[in-house]
Amino acid sequence: MWYDARLISHPVVVKAITSGVLTMAGDFAAQAYLAGPDQPWSAPRLLLFGFLGTFFIGPVLHVWYGGIHASATIFLSTFRKSPRMRTAICVLNDQVLFAPIFLSAYLTAYTLCMARVSELQPKTRYLFGEILGVNYFFWVPVQWINFAYVLPRYNVLFSNVAAVVWNSYLSWKQNPPEP
Repeated sequence: MWYDARLISHPVVVKAITSGVLTMAGDFAAQAYLAGPDQPWSAPRLLLFGFLGTFFIGPVLHVWYGGIHASATIFLSTFRKSPRMRTAICVLNDQVLFAPIFLSAYLTAYTLCMARVSELQPKTRYLFGEILGVNYFFWVPVQWINFAYVLPRYNVLFSNVAAVVWNSYLSWKQNPPEP
């Protein structure tokens, strides 16, 4: 398969491009379906989502998923090697260690790229808790499926496909419709 061959030969580039395209799809859905009919279309916002997906999300997830599988293997070498235990360790690491840091970095990057420096601390602080709660509700089951049933080389692709819904939510939350 074409995707598989490129994934093996250029894993970071393929995951970065895939992340960029699917991140843009999430913002497109938010602008097309979640915003009110009177809301103006924002091409810069769509491109910003694509930029962050390509140059931030894709490469970070590539490194993170490689590390998470390695850490689970090391941890399980001293304990019972059950597939459920491996999945639980991966999901726990992902949601306890990675999610808060990644979400905070993403919210900061998005706010700075939108040239809203004055909103950085209050907006990020306001949105972080609520978005993190929704993150756990959405991502724990998604990541359980991802780590239990998806081959490791497809973890980023699977999470990016699921993230179309998540990115629609983030886009809507960060850019609420104006009254």
